[in-house]
Amino acid sequence: MSYELATAQKVLLQTIPQVQGRLENFIVSSNFESQIDLAFGSATSSGQDSREIINQWLNNENPLAAIEIVDRDTLNGAQGAYAALNNTIYLASEFLIENQDRPEVIESVLLEELGHAFSQELNAKDAPGDEGAIFSQLVQGAEITTERLEQLRLEDDATTITLDGEEIQIEQAREGANPAFDLIGLTDLRNDPDFEDIDGTGFDVVVIDTGLDATHPLLDDNYQFGFDFIDGDNNPNDLQGHGTHVSGTIGAEDENIGVAPDVGLIGFKAAEGRIFDSSAINNALQSVLDEVTDPNTETNIVAVNLSLGSRFFTDPSQTDDSLIDIQYRNIIEDLEAEGVVVVAAAGNSYAGQPDSNGNIFDVFGNAVRPNQEQNLSAPAIYSTIAVGAVWQDNVAFDGTRSIQIPGRDRITYFSQRLEADNFLFAPGALITSTAPVGSSNDSRPLEESQGTSQASPHVAGAVALLQEIAAEYDVRLTPEQVRDYLIDNADTIEDGDDESDIVANSNVEYPRIDIHQSAIALREDLESEDLSTAPVPDARDSVPNDIIDGAVDLALGSDLQPLLFSGSLGQESGKQFFPLFIKQPEIRI
Repeated sequence: MSYELATAQKVLLQTIPQVQGRLENFIVSSNFESQIDLAFGSATSSGQDSREIINQWLNNENPLAAIEIVDRDTLNGAQGAYAALNNTIYLASEFLIENQDRPEVIESVLLEELGHAFSQELNAKDAPGDEGAIFSQLVQGAEITTERLEQLRLEDDATTITLDGEEIQIEQAREGANPAFDLIGLTDLRNDPDFEDIDGTGFDVVVIDTGLDATHPLLDDNYQFGFDFIDGDNNPNDLQGHGTHVSGTIGAEDENIGVAPDVGLIGFKAAEGRIFDSSAINNALQSVLDEVTDPNTETNIVAVNLSLGSRFFTDPSQTDDSLIDIQYRNIIEDLEAEGVVVVAAAGNSYAGQPDSNGNIFDVFGNAVRPNQEQNLSAPAIYSTIAVGAVWQDNVAFDGTRSIQIPGRDRITYFSQRLEADNFLFAPGALITSTAPVGSSNDSRPLEESQGTSQASPHVAGAVALLQEIAAEYDVRLTPEQVRDYLIDNADTIEDGDDESDIVANSNVEYPRIDIHQSAIALREDLESEDLSTAPVPDARDSVPNDIIDGAVDLALGSDLQPLLFSGSLGQESGKQFFPLFIKQPEIRI
């Protein structure tokens, strides 16, 4: 027996008692009959008692179905499957090994396949849809929305595999190649016939960051144009890699990397290395505003991603009273008024960055205890949506386990967080995305990275997907509506239930994005015409708006020199970039 097969068998044997425990609790629950009817139908032609069948399996009186471990390729990439022909449950060995530290994932799949086996005993013919997935979620105590139940009942999970030279029909459990996309419902969205063509087509997202490598083969077709607000030219050359990584998560052409693989990408460089220039950020934001208010624009910008920030804020009204802070707030408000969603990273300093005396200071200069204070960085605190980071799975960089044991949906120890109307979580560790080509021998280099910077682009890409769904009904969502659909239909996670980290957890429940549920809720409202908003413009052709003209008089010190930019943006000319003369605390990735 191979080492891999022995490991897979060991993992399965460790999981079965947990599944048995869940089933034992399930069959004695007060709503057992109604839950069985929900999963398998209200009438069972076999006439057998479902509780008795499950109980017989629990007591080893009825083997019900054999369980066989096979390689993933045999199952056409599926995690597990059930074949009625030979009454066998198949589990992929790779799936068992990869998830040995995520027993709840294995339990879910095994329960799904057991559900198919139970259904075979109870019904003369296969129940409609993915009854195994419904059964699995009910046994695990999950609440299934009406929309999700209907989607599962319409889902066709049947396929044919070849095993030992024989073609066998199976019902399969399948996830995608990206665990982050599985976690946030993007895999489900793409497997849903109602949304299978939703990919961001016709919409643009601006990335204000360290730049964007427009030569990367997974970004080049989606790249629209860019500008370097540090050097003042049209090439947002990314020497650091952060902005290219963020851009790939938003819109890499590989659907296993990009949330919206056909979205347009606009790259604005506002950093030298890892340190952002406050003036450059402001100029970039102003340029986005100029672009969306230009009646001759050829862009259709729906979101700006800001994977940057600094400091500690505990309330959106809290301000440091600097002119740059006021300027940021005003431009973001203006962008929102023009229909642009501003998505910003929550910040990576929750674990604290104490001074030499061990103190951390809030924005007012008051010392706060490290690891105790809910907070967000700026500009996240006053952006449309602020995004914190959770682990996509149990994989981490070396040394991380001394700080936190990573696990699916656990809040990362470093992520700033706040119970606020504009805040939610998304996967931010470890995320695989595009890296600058540079001198790499790889023609399409990828790298892993972690941070709220990696969480934010998952949400920015989701904005484009929701707007594309709305566009099918000639509707353009307002930023407030986008925020509400994403937050109101998110999954709920608790900070402190199983985090296993070094920080004092807030013990607060927070939303974590679920793109599929958000899309279902949006389409339901669109179908019922229960949505009031502005009409959507044609693709890459924004609604003309009056250009807001204004100036800020600044009192300048003699040591401050202007940083001037001018030149063309994209293929157009006459774009003027106005200078700022304000010194600002360092803004970091």
